[in-house]
Amino acid sequence: MSNIASAVASYQSQYTLAPLPKPNPYNPPAGKDFSFSETNSDIVAILMDQDKLANAGHQRNPQKHNFLTVKLGEGKADGSVSLDDFNFRDPWGNEYVIAFDLDFDNKVSITGDPVYSNYPYQNIPGAVIVWSKGPDGKAGNFGDPTNKDNLTSW
Repeated sequence: MSNIASAVASYQSQYTLAPLPKPNPYNPPAGKDFSFSETNSDIVAILMDQDKLANAGHQRNPQKHNFLTVKLGEGKADGSVSLDDFNFRDPWGNEYVIAFDLDFDNKVSITGDPVYSNYPYQNIPGAVIVWSKGPDGKAGNFGDPTNKDNLTSW
């Protein structure tokens, strides 16, 4: 998770923006932070400079820097980027959740997320947070007991 956060920081240092698809097909609300909770494939393609998905033609990484070096695996391989769907998965085979500070207040707070009606992590300092849903692969609203096994990058 820290490698993802470091790769995002390096990307932001190079390009002065977050490694997001443009236009973002997930339609984040204007002025709100946003998480990639069910898929992180667009972010990974941009950070690894893969000529696919949101980075087709290297449009989101025109200098072709590889900010993230990870192994590639078949299927829903644990701890690697899947060659099937290009999602970066945690050791239990679940997609890492990557959330960005898009309202530039130097903290990540997700509200109105399409997956989580009450995001379990609020007001986390920084430009990006990364977390795993843990061995049970579940995340609930703030305070939900299913969050006990979640792993976070902060």
